[in-house]
Amino acid sequence: MFIVSTLVIGNQIRFMLNEDMGFTKEAIINVHTDWNYPGAWVKVLASRFRGLAEVQQVSRNQGPPADLDHGGTSITYNKLVLYTDVLGADENYVPLYHLKIIAGRNISPSDTINELLINASCARGLGFRQPEEAVGKLVDLGFGNSAVDVKRPIVGVVADFHSQSLHDPIKPVTIVTGSGTTVAIKLNSRIVNPEEFQSAMGQIEKSWRSVYPNDPFDYQFMDEQISKFYDNYKKTNHIMNTAMCIAIFISCMGLFGLAAFTSAQRRKEIGVRKVLGASVQGIVVLLSRDFLKLVFLSMVLASPIAWWFMNNWLADFAYRINLSWWIFILAGSIAVLIAFATVSFQAIKAAIASPVYSLRTD
Repeated sequence: MFIVSTLVIGNQIRFMLNEDMGFTKEAIINVHTDWNYPGAWVKVLASRFRGLAEVQQVSRNQGPPADLDHGGTSITYNKLVLYTDVLGADENYVPLYHLKIIAGRNISPSDTINELLINASCARGLGFRQPEEAVGKLVDLGFGNSAVDVKRPIVGVVADFHSQSLHDPIKPVTIVTGSGTTVAIKLNSRIVNPEEFQSAMGQIEKSWRSVYPNDPFDYQFMDEQISKFYDNYKKTNHIMNTAMCIAIFISCMGLFGLAAFTSAQRRKEIGVRKVLGASVQGIVVLLSRDFLKLVFLSMVLASPIAWWFMNNWLADFAYRINLSWWIFILAGSIAVLIAFATVSFQAIKAAIASPVYSLRTD
């Protein structure tokens, strides 16, 4: 049961880390600035970054597409109110993260909230059956239950992407024009080795120092930020791995003791069989067979119980792996190999012993 659980949890974590989230996350660095400084400083910093040969694209924004700290508000159309995550970003945000526009166009350059992009889930939540129907419509963007009087146009619809972890279903998201205190940097694809990367980061930090000489250079890789979503699940997997190792160790001690006891009891039988021509392999199989039968029986008993527990655990995830049969076969094979390795040590020791010692009293 512990082996099955460990395999399932590990596979689910790998699935969440490697699943397509609807945007690119490779080679993207988010540099965070202090909001107490003038907004013009962020603009200057982005311009400095944009002039580096090591940098492919730059965007000023309030945060990446997937973040635990997204703000939210209500969006209202025809008296239909929907709660949505809100991302403030410039016109470079969509191409930098490779967000796919499925209707309309990208937002235009602006430092104030003039235009909106919504994702497909937000469009459906507002009552539009097709993404194209949302383009050009005026909506109220407010906070809580009070809508702002100024109506703003939806200029485009982007394909759904995950703004939170894969534990939760995709949420309605609104991207508004405007800049923030975060600068996203897409590194040049020509950077392929550690030396080039260190050189690129040196140039980026130099540009940072030219604008913020007294502040520490604070940045995060996009894939590392997403990985932090699953820290609790990683801890759970670590606990399961530890419990599995302890359970296997205790089981192996028991098997080892039983194998030693069985070998001692059947010492004379083994001696007779060797005198009559039995091979070492045959004696090892003879002594291991009964133990392996019990291991196979444990597989039959444990598999449905493990399936029930893991199926309930996975039910909490909006996006999950399937409980494939190979997981249970692999877990059973691991259990058989561990049991056989433990028992065979004593079995081989008994099989290669001289029969003279075991038969001399008969």
